Amino acid sequence: HPDDEVIGCGGTIRKLIQKGEEVFILFLAEGVTARYNLDQIKSKKAKDEIILREKNALKANSVLGIKKNKIIFLKNMCCRMDEVSLIEHTKVIEKYINLIKPNRIITHNEADLNTDHKITFKACMVATRPKNINKFLSEIWCFEILSSTNHNLVEPFKPNLFVNITDQIQSKTLALSKYQKEVSKDSGRDKDSILALAKYRGIQSNMKYAEAFQQIKKFFN
Repeated sequence: HPDDEVIGCGGTIRKLIQKGEEVFILFLAEGVTARYNLDQIKSKKAKDEIILREKNALKANSVLGIKKNKIIFLKNMCCRMDEVSLIEHTKVIEKYINLIKPNRIITHNEADLNTDHKITFKACMVATRPKNINKFLSEIWCFEILSSTNHNLVEPFKPNLFVNITDQIQSKTLALSKYQKEVSKDSGRDKDSILALAKYRGIQSNMKYAEAFQQIKKFFN
């Protein structure tokens, strides 16, 4: 969903771009219509909100340094990705992997409470299974999402990789502020919560501010 990229890895995105790496964003779902009843999903109000969310995503990612032509919106219905078979999601991800040929994929984690996040993880795992056409792919990381990952008290997020975002934390919080309707203290999607988590992950890794990841796969060719 548009905003997950900033919450989960906005600082890392900015850091990679500053180092000269090329970053693409693939949004599988629109992030809006879960708030609507089924008979309202195609209403003008819902469509207008989806358009606004996409405009905000472009503004947020511009702060991080990502150009408009590297952001892809697929518009699956929010929190209804399970209504489409896993193989179809996998094929779409495979399509963009073959087009972009990334050396690294950063995505959602398996233990996330959000249904769409879980499906995204599963589809990514299938799409990135070791095979000849994926030889350019060297690693896969999973991020955590405030308001979703942290609510899973049975399977807490267990990071094994930390990225120093001390110099990028202001870009991350500024990017999040571009998501007008998504910033919420109740959900943890706000500047104070972002700073608190980054500070905590920094304490765990001897940094001032950090983003935490699970490195799921690492390939040496």
